[in-house]
Amino acid sequence: VKMVKETFGFDDAFNSTTEEDWDQALTRCFPNGIDIYFDNVGGRMLESVLNHINMNARILIFGMISEYNKGEWRKQYGVRNLLNLVGKHAKMEGILFDYKDMHANKEFLFDKYMDRKDKFLEEMRGYMGKIKYKEDVKKGIEKFPDALDLLLR
Repeated sequence: VKMVKETFGFDDAFNSTTEEDWDQALTRCFPNGIDIYFDNVGGRMLESVLNHINMNARILIFGMISEYNKGEWRKQYGVRNLLNLVGKHAKMEGILFDYKDMHANKEFLFDKYMDRKDKFLEEMRGYMGKIKYKEDVKKGIEKFPDALDLLLR
């Protein structure tokens, strides 16, 4: 949390693995509600976020790490408050960025937005050198299991 706030400049953050009440944490971190949410977690986290969305919120589902290893789909967490999307006129869209799709002649994620490419690149040039990131490089094939565990934790 300290790194997210101090290094990356976020106004607030919480650690979902140590925070006991996510609804309380979201209220603390987003007292004015949530307009845009980029989801890689799914499950209970998505359900908590849906309780805090504003009118016309936009939610982009890119992954659901909390559900990947649960096997059969019936064992996965069922988000119970999707009606919040209706009441708040919110939009939720799932996207799949899969290298295989490029070679299967399916609509590739970026094909959908190619008409906006030039405007996007122009806007992004202003961020060159300003985006902060932290790398954690592990060298050697023997480090792969630990690196994967860190990534998926």
